[in-house]
Amino acid sequence: MPEETVENEADSENTESSRKRRWAPTRETPVTMVIFYVNIIITVGLLLLAVFNPDIDYRAAFMLGAKENVAIANGEYWRFFTAFFVNTPLILLINLYSLNAISSAVEKIHEAPLFLATYLLGGLVSVVASYFLSTEVSLGAGGAIAATFGLFFGFIFRYKNIANALLPGIREEAFRLIGLNILFSLLPFIDGWSLLAGFLTGWGIFEARRLIRSNFSRG
Repeated sequence: MPEETVENEADSENTESSRKRRWAPTRETPVTMVIFYVNIIITVGLLLLAVFNPDIDYRAAFMLGAKENVAIANGEYWRFFTAFFVNTPLILLINLYSLNAISSAVEKIHEAPLFLATYLLGGLVSVVASYFLSTEVSLGAGGAIAATFGLFFGFIFRYKNIANALLPGIREEAFRLIGLNILFSLLPFIDGWSLLAGFLTGWGIFEARRLIRSNFSRG
């Protein structure tokens, strides 16, 4: 979204409505809403698979799509894509909160196609980075969501006044969530490399887009 457009929207934004909290994304942010519910459906589906299939236990159900280095090395390359759509219940709750609190706001600021591309590319890069930098099994949408954080961080880093006017208080919440994700990355079951790679991917996308727009405007 061009900075001039953002400024115009910021002037007309209703401050009180922007502060309202919803438990889930709405049709105002359709991509975030779809991602939100897809993550829930996949987690519930895997739980039901473990409950109703005596041959598959809880851990094995979630391992079906996780990033597992040996399996990928043996040709299961689809795990690069499925790993960031598979969330255990605890990870799901954390990621749903992040999606609703920040990612939906990011989609409001940027075009939906850019937001979706950032989410998918960030998720893929995060799994690839984890594959090369960690031998541990990993899963979860954390890297993809971190990419949307990176996209937003680039925006508020460059245009903090516009961000404050458009979404009052969102900068503080973004930094809180980034801080929480840094703390989570220190836990033994959280893949810090994945989160870092996703965040840097999103930030890199913002800067690349900004430079491209700047060069075109000069031309």
